[in-house]
Amino acid sequence: MTKIKVESIKQDAGRLMSYFIHTIKFERLWKHPHVAGDHWLGRKYCRERVQACADWSAQNYDGDFIEIGALYGETTVKLAEIAKKYNRKVIVIDPWSEATEAFDGTLDYIQGNEYDIWRENTKEYSDIIEVYRTSSHDPKLSEILKERELCFAWVDGSHTAHALRNDLNLVKHTAVIGVDDISYWLWCDICQQRYSLFAEFHSFAAKNEFQTVKLDWISEGYIFC
Repeated sequence: MTKIKVESIKQDAGRLMSYFIHTIKFERLWKHPHVAGDHWLGRKYCRERVQACADWSAQNYDGDFIEIGALYGETTVKLAEIAKKYNRKVIVIDPWSEATEAFDGTLDYIQGNEYDIWRENTKEYSDIIEVYRTSSHDPKLSEILKERELCFAWVDGSHTAHALRNDLNLVKHTAVIGVDDISYWLWCDICQQRYSLFAEFHSFAAKNEFQTVKLDWISEGYIFC
């Protein structure tokens, strides 16, 4: 696939940040109507922000998109729309099965048909999607991905500190990384302690001297590498 060179069309991030800030007022009091608890807080416009950040990344950097954790493909479609616009690909990593590493809480939502649903939802973009149906902990992935030029990564895999650390290091050569659900404190049944994904998010960025954007009332954060 021929890549579009973007050196001549770099875009200032001011408009992107303004859009992020604009969405906050819609997040503060919103909850998903069918889900109890606070997990959905800050997520009403999450996919729209991800898509906007992917678009900005494609305007400013060469390379493909990568998504770790896809489930039904709603975010995959958002990324694929932008990837097609800029003649890029979307790399998707998800085992679509029970987790192979320690996970934060129940897996009752896994029914076994998630991959079939994902394929149906993303079939319009199958020509630009590259799928690895495996855990992001698969050692083969690091060898495959280190040779790939990436402009945007969306990390939404297993929600433990160990898993997030692995996933961030897997894509740290990406220009911009979005990370979902970093606002929540999570209990690990294996380690019998709580982890903050925000702590891993912040530690990774600080260690690598990357810049971050994490706004109150939104569920996700972004790392500019």
